[in-house]
Amino acid sequence: MGTSSPYPPKKHIEFAYDATERKYQVFSTSQKTLLAVIEWYPRWRKWVLVPDMDTIWDCGCLQTVIEYIQHNLPKTGPAPKQDQQTIL
Repeated sequence: MGTSSPYPPKKHIEFAYDATERKYQVFSTSQKTLLAVIEWYPRWRKWVLVPDMDTIWDCGCLQTVIEYIQHNLPKTGPAPKQDQQTIL
């Protein structure tokens, strides 16, 4: 599981940032299972929800994801990866 978010968990889902993948994970609060990821889609220049197979989403959960993206994620996508510098 990634880093916990300061965004408070909702009734059924919670969010965590995976720094290695530079994606946000969406978990079930009751079972702690991965339901989806939120990732930057460069072609659209937008964050998108990529649900896991066999998950079911209602309007309330989708609205929670929309609010999370609008209020917590950078509008221009994830920060660039830090390149490792070689010391000469």
